[in-house]
Amino acid sequence: MKSFRVSLVLAATSLCAQEPIEYTYRQIYDQQDGHRFQPTVRQECRSLVLDGKGAVYTVGVQSSATDRLNATRQFVSLGGWRGDHWTGIAKVNERDGYVYNPAVASEGDSGLWIAWSEFNEIEQDFDVYARHWNGKEFGSVSRVSAGRGPDMRPSVAVRSDGSPVIAWESARKGSVRIALAERQDGVWKEQLMTPDEGFSFRPNVAIADDGTLWLAFDRWVDGDYDVFVRTASGRRWSHEIAFFASNEDEQRPMIRFASDGTAWIHASKRVSGIRQGTRFELPATARDFVADLESLDEFQIDRSGRFWFLRQTASYTPGNPGYRAGRSPASAGAWFDGSKLRPFTLEVAIGYRAPVFEADGFWNSTDMMVYRKVLEPVQANVRGEQVNGPLGERKPARSRGARPSREQLEIDGETYTLYYGELHTHLSEYPGDRIIEMWTDRYYLNAMDSGVLDFGAASDHDWPSMTNSKYRVEQSYANVLSDEGRFEGFASYEWSGDAAGRRRFGDRTVVFSRPFSTIYRITDPESDTLEELHRKLAGQNAIDWVHHVGAPWGAMDWSKHDPVAEPVVEVTSAHGVYETYDRARAVTDWLRRPPVGKTSIQDGLGYGKKFGFVGSSDRHDGISGYNTGMFGVFAKQLSREAVVDALRARRSYAVRGGEPVLVDFRVNGVFQGGEVELLGDKPNLTVSVKAQSPVEKIEVVRNGNYVYTYAPGAETTQTDFSYRDTGSPGPGTYYYVRVWLKGRFREPDYLRQEIGKYAWSSPVWLQ
Repeated sequence: MKSFRVSLVLAATSLCAQEPIEYTYRQIYDQQDGHRFQPTVRQECRSLVLDGKGAVYTVGVQSSATDRLNATRQFVSLGGWRGDHWTGIAKVNERDGYVYNPAVASEGDSGLWIAWSEFNEIEQDFDVYARHWNGKEFGSVSRVSAGRGPDMRPSVAVRSDGSPVIAWESARKGSVRIALAERQDGVWKEQLMTPDEGFSFRPNVAIADDGTLWLAFDRWVDGDYDVFVRTASGRRWSHEIAFFASNEDEQRPMIRFASDGTAWIHASKRVSGIRQGTRFELPATARDFVADLESLDEFQIDRSGRFWFLRQTASYTPGNPGYRAGRSPASAGAWFDGSKLRPFTLEVAIGYRAPVFEADGFWNSTDMMVYRKVLEPVQANVRGEQVNGPLGERKPARSRGARPSREQLEIDGETYTLYYGELHTHLSEYPGDRIIEMWTDRYYLNAMDSGVLDFGAASDHDWPSMTNSKYRVEQSYANVLSDEGRFEGFASYEWSGDAAGRRRFGDRTVVFSRPFSTIYRITDPESDTLEELHRKLAGQNAIDWVHHVGAPWGAMDWSKHDPVAEPVVEVTSAHGVYETYDRARAVTDWLRRPPVGKTSIQDGLGYGKKFGFVGSSDRHDGISGYNTGMFGVFAKQLSREAVVDALRARRSYAVRGGEPVLVDFRVNGVFQGGEVELLGDKPNLTVSVKAQSPVEKIEVVRNGNYVYTYAPGAETTQTDFSYRDTGSPGPGTYYYVRVWLKGRFREPDYLRQEIGKYAWSSPVWLQ
């Protein structure tokens, strides 16, 4: 690949207009003759950079084949821009596999340093690698990280003498640290920058004009993320300071340098500066603008000193009509010159770590297009407002949520412990690279600190945009962000397919007992039927379960249910409660959309299918929504294998309302989920319930009929009773109990709905 210089530019719209500026996609596309597309699909265009000779490069991630296949792998790619088209794509790493978070920095006239994370198949974790590009060819690949455990999310900077510096997450079971390495005499010398305990993420390393090395990262502290900063003059590092430490999430810090020597740091919706040991805030006009934004995705300073604030106003996903055309419906932002603030809209996606500014314009690159916009020069002078006080921030300490006591029961002569979890939730419908970067660890840490859950899983759809590399990233965090004996993260995904094909089977949540597993897609001929999927899962001690069984976009076909491969079914979630479609007998909470046909849980049981009950949220915002659905499981210990074994044995029950509740249901002494031989006597049912809210009533269900209702005589959170069936049940009869608790939970986010408090035991069947 040769070095090159761009000659074709987009005609400028005046930035001096008084009204908000609109840069339309059609203007950008038409005025560049439609040549801004890369030759192959690129899932992530992670970085845009100019080398010292003015050549424009992007570093991203590409797939070796279609992402509809199980075997497709990814590689790190380097692309260059030659006026009106991409050059050939150069492969940065040596083999296709699982790669993540490529980062790049210019070495001036000498080329580029590129760093990335790559999954090591032998050691079963991610390592950080680096490679040099001199403008014509690559140097050798070198492994930067030395330890065991996933090393991910590198950030790279280059000193004035050409020596690279790389910072990354150095994760170990139960902790995530920040490590940093410098290359000296051809050898990477690594040091830890944070303590061994705790969870620190998303390092950003940068070098100021005076040679000072800056490092910013975020850390999970008392239930949210704070940003910390360290600096080094020479080789001596300062102590870390908590630069952003509010009670809101402050993630993904970026360091930008102004010409006056101020280091401006952006994280989430905050931008503040440091100069000569003093803190500076944005002038009021810009500060108020940033504070009112729903999000601030990128912050940049151009060469005239203007500040640029950019945000994505619509997700950039395959679900958007403009995805295959290489655009997102809109981005927005404003620039600030120290006194005037000029809002604008942009009918394309903003790039990741973009745009990049030259003296007379900026380059922006999205996953599928790149363009340059000419800027009219301005005289900018953004000095900031000096803060009289400490450089860092301090927030009140908050303790972790208090966990409910872990009940134990004797079942068939053995002791089992009750654990709570949810294993079906999503980061997003189509998780993009920013979501994967910011929400994966957020999900697991929020679940861990919920005070309720003992285990959880992000189970994103097997859409083509969710690459196999991204799944390995999610699996790595699930494995690392676990606290032995306190919380367990699971590898999981949703086998969900496309369009009409989904209706043949219904959607399935797949749960693995192993930390790393292949994603078997419904779009791959090797796993595009339930029979093929179950054959793949059988050798991995993995299970799947069906959910939103009557949803019109993915209705359950009960004739396809396999009680061995699918031992449980999801009763409750954010979609509602699918127990019964008889409104007169259903719980107060109903379905969000009318159900399809005879697809309810009771319909499935009526067809003779045997399965236990679970609940999960099926939420799509990267936060555990266990209040709409979770489940209790009786397991030997808190481990992936023990939980999956308990689900196979159907020792589970579904919960809605977000509160722990113990349900012990037995028929003739046989525990819920089991089968009991009918020896002639009327079956004797025993029920014990222990809750946090008062018990309103408990209903006994036999073959879809509510045959007995028990109401405690006084308000109590703990009750038990027995019931002897007065009917004439025969073999195949099933029983379960439905628990109503008093009060309703007001869900504050996401759906903003009131949620009833219920629990459903798994059935017991008569033989």
